[in-house]
Amino acid sequence: MIISSVLRSKQNRENVQQRILFCMSILDFLVAFFKITGKLWTPETYLASGVGNQTSCRVSGFMNIFFPWASAIYNCSLATYYLLVIKCNWGPRRIKEIEKFLHIIPLAAGLSFAMAAAFVDAINPHAGVQCALIPNFQKSPEYWKGALRVLAATSIGLIVIMVYNFLSMVVIYDHVRRVERKSNRWGSLGASGSSSTTATRTLKVATQCILFTLAMLIPYFLYSIALLLFYIRKDNPEWFVTVISACLSSAGLLNALVYFRMRYQSLAKGYAGPLTFKKRLKIVLNIIQSTLFPCCKCCMHDLEDGANSISFRKIDIEPSIGNNSNRSSIDGRGETTDEESHRSHLTALRSQNTPNSTDSPKLNTPMSGGDWRSLKASGVKTISKSCPSNVQNGGNASINTKSDWRTLKASGVKTISKSVNCLDHTRVSWKDNNDAKSENESVLKTVEESNNLEDNANNV
Repeated sequence: MIISSVLRSKQNRENVQQRILFCMSILDFLVAFFKITGKLWTPETYLASGVGNQTSCRVSGFMNIFFPWASAIYNCSLATYYLLVIKCNWGPRRIKEIEKFLHIIPLAAGLSFAMAAAFVDAINPHAGVQCALIPNFQKSPEYWKGALRVLAATSIGLIVIMVYNFLSMVVIYDHVRRVERKSNRWGSLGASGSSSTTATRTLKVATQCILFTLAMLIPYFLYSIALLLFYIRKDNPEWFVTVISACLSSAGLLNALVYFRMRYQSLAKGYAGPLTFKKRLKIVLNIIQSTLFPCCKCCMHDLEDGANSISFRKIDIEPSIGNNSNRSSIDGRGETTDEESHRSHLTALRSQNTPNSTDSPKLNTPMSGGDWRSLKASGVKTISKSCPSNVQNGGNASINTKSDWRTLKASGVKTISKSVNCLDHTRVSWKDNNDAKSENESVLKTVEESNNLEDNANNV
């Protein structure tokens, strides 16, 4: 389903994250194919009705080493992508510069493991279920010691892969928590919705990353347990090998559930009432049908419930969650957010400079940003009240009442609470008061000057 979704969407094909998932899905499909058909490749001595031989066993064993390991290391590439986008705040252009390494390393590493196993002749039938990297202890020690070394190296590699993915998940989770705290702090100061939107988008991207990591850790953790038991018991029963093979084969299914989770949520929002089992099943069937059978329109219908209606045919194939056009769309860092804040100030002041036909006076309200520049730009003259708990004043004890923005700037105050009850606004009649208009034009000039990058570097 992921393969079809990426191939049919130009937006997804142009996105690095989607291309990584596309390659992962191909490998997961091949892993599932060779695991399911494992008995057909084993020699006749291990399955009476089998059609396999020693050559087919080596071929399937080579694939059973190459594809799972390449898929596992592709998860490291995906985790690296999320780290660079979320934590390091990389844009699409910088990501594309290193994209080739995100593909070359998994394929080269998986191929190296498979070739090493084939070189030491370590591919053997395992419990009559499949052919894999398994030492044959029935032969001489000189034979199976080389296979055991390769198996130990792959086990260490598996541990490194799982630790890397787990640490990446922890780092991203910690970063998202920091962004959320920053967003909540700015929200309590009355800042604009840009920081909140950025934090929400970051949370969505990080959630996808964590879920993809868990989708990899669960089956491969069970596989590591199977390796540990093999070291202890020198063999595993057939039912246990079958269960482990099924777990590795389910990695692609888990990735698909994570991949289409956001589309399912967007479709579920189209219902006004509670989601019943029938409605949820309808959404799932429509997702499957539109992805695997896009030409079949006889059963495709709109998802309707009262006033809300979503046409499934109009929904994009799959939005690229990492497709950020600028730096602020992923991370809540300072430069771009402050620049957008000043632009919003500028737009608002320009709209206020337009003469109004009504005689009602205008009320200058403080703009977003929360610092003394915003107070100055919004025309606030004095602060009638200030609460020390809502003030981040860089070490100063408190702010005296009736302090204007110049005093705040001189005292090193960073941000203040912009509650309406805490601010003394100046009412201006734009029709009758020309002095107020000229004053606002000077404020407009001040905001334009503060919109350059040097001034942005000094902002909060």
